[in-house]
Amino acid sequence: MDDYYFFFDRSKIDSLWSLSWQEFLRLYGRSGWAKGRDTGRGGDSLRALIAFSIEPKPSAAEVEDIISRHSIRWTIQHSSPQFYTMEEIIYNVASLSAHSVSLDTWPNDFTVLLAAAAEGYFCGEVPVSEFKAVLKLHYSKFEDFIRLSKRERAVVRQLMGVEEYAKPIYPWQGEAALLDEQWAGCLGVADTRRLFRLVDRCWNQNLELRRMLSTDEIQLCNPKGRAKTKTRSFQDFGISRQFMNLWSCEIRSFTRPCVFRRWE
Repeated sequence: MDDYYFFFDRSKIDSLWSLSWQEFLRLYGRSGWAKGRDTGRGGDSLRALIAFSIEPKPSAAEVEDIISRHSIRWTIQHSSPQFYTMEEIIYNVASLSAHSVSLDTWPNDFTVLLAAAAEGYFCGEVPVSEFKAVLKLHYSKFEDFIRLSKRERAVVRQLMGVEEYAKPIYPWQGEAALLDEQWAGCLGVADTRRLFRLVDRCWNQNLELRRMLSTDEIQLCNPKGRAKTKTRSFQDFGISRQFMNLWSCEIRSFTRPCVFRRWE
C-alpha cells in the first residue's frame, strides 16, 4: 500500500487553480511534462493526467478541448481523484513544487498519530481541536488500530461525523473530493497548524503510546532498543521524527500550510 502526506503552501499555490490551461501553458508550458503526449500513464504528461483523471475518460480530441477552453479548477472539479490531480500539477512545475513537500510512510505509521492524539485527548492534555484535526486526516475505523473503551468510541464517533470529514481544502472542490475518493483525507490551514502543535507537544513530552494495538508495518527508530513488552513512546517511531523534521526544516516556513493524505 502506498501511503503518503502532501503538504503545500497555499500562499504560493492558490492563484494557480484559477488559471485557464492556456494561461498555465503561457507561464509554465516549456517543460516536457507540459508539452508531452498522452502515454496512458497519468503522471507522464499534462495530457496523460487529464485523460487519466477526468470521468468519464475523455478522448484525445476532448483532452485538447479541455486544454483549449477550461480552467485548472474546472479540471480538478471533474477529476477523480482530485487530490492526485492537484499534486501532479504542483509537482511538475518546478517553481511551484519548491513550495510543497511529500512524505511517504509505512502502511500503518498513521496509527502512531492516532494513538498519540487519543492518549493526549483522553488524558486532558490535547485540546479537542487538535484531536479532531488528527481524526479528520485519518478518518477510519479507529478501533481497528487503537485501544478505545466503549465510552471513548462513542466520543470519537460524536466528534468526527461524515459531515466534518467531507470538508475539502477548498470549498469549490465540493464533498465529492473526499466522499467519492475513499482513499484520502485533508486539512485546511488552521487544522494543519493544529496537527503540528500536537506533534510538537507529543514529541517534547515523549508521550507513552499505551493505546496501540500493534506495531506491525510501523517504522521504528530503534527496533531493538526496548523489550517487546515495554510500552513505546512517541519518539520511538519513524513518523514522529519525520513530522518533526518536516516542520522544523520546511513547513514552518510556509505562510499558509495545508495537507492532504492519500493511500492506495
